[in-house]
Amino acid sequence: MLARVRNSGEHCRHLSRHLYPHAKRSLDKGKADILAWYPEYFEQFDASADTVAASNSEDCFSLLSLFVAFVEHQNYHAGTNNVRKAFPLRVQLGLHAAEARVIHNLKSHIELLEAYRWHQLSARRQDNSLQALRSGGLSADSLLVQVDFKENVRYPMSIADTENRNCSNVCMCLLVMFLLYVRVIAFAILRLSALFMLKLTTPTAKVVKRRQQSGTPKINFLLPYLVLVSLRQ
Repeated sequence: MLARVRNSGEHCRHLSRHLYPHAKRSLDKGKADILAWYPEYFEQFDASADTVAASNSEDCFSLLSLFVAFVEHQNYHAGTNNVRKAFPLRVQLGLHAAEARVIHNLKSHIELLEAYRWHQLSARRQDNSLQALRSGGLSADSLLVQVDFKENVRYPMSIADTENRNCSNVCMCLLVMFLLYVRVIAFAILRLSALFMLKLTTPTAKVVKRRQQSGTPKINFLLPYLVLVSLRQ
């Protein structure tokens, strides 16, 4: 029997040490931006029993979900809010823009946290199933083979990835940008060199007249042009 209990400790630690605090800071910043336009905006939200319970939990996923749902509801029903309708147009537009930014920003956090929560749920389910098989659930004439694949789970808001492996996306992007920059510079240098050679080999009107009078053989003026065309290719 071949089995390996999946180690999700690194994922859990990164979730609790980095992703949850980052999401909570984004929530606090978004809340402050909205309160700058409408100080009484979250009175109903803060007084809700669900909000109080979610605020006391270490898992901020529920609080983020409630927060985004409340802001979306307030934004959607802004036309029926008499207090908001009494605001100057500048304040109404600023409040609407702040709500849109908060919703857009926090939804990305929610999607990331939801993916991690699903990963933890799947890992626990797999561990329980393997533990049951290893504890006698597998018959004597059966063989369990667990096949896994190499997986890199990268975080959109971090340069780190799972299992303490360094993320190579940033380095690869910088390398590609550097190579493109070198190529552009090299092409510019070759182009300037060809144009300079073209200028040197192209005679002026006085030189052409003098050569015509003296019978000097003509120079092939197409040569620099052909060189320039070959450089472009």
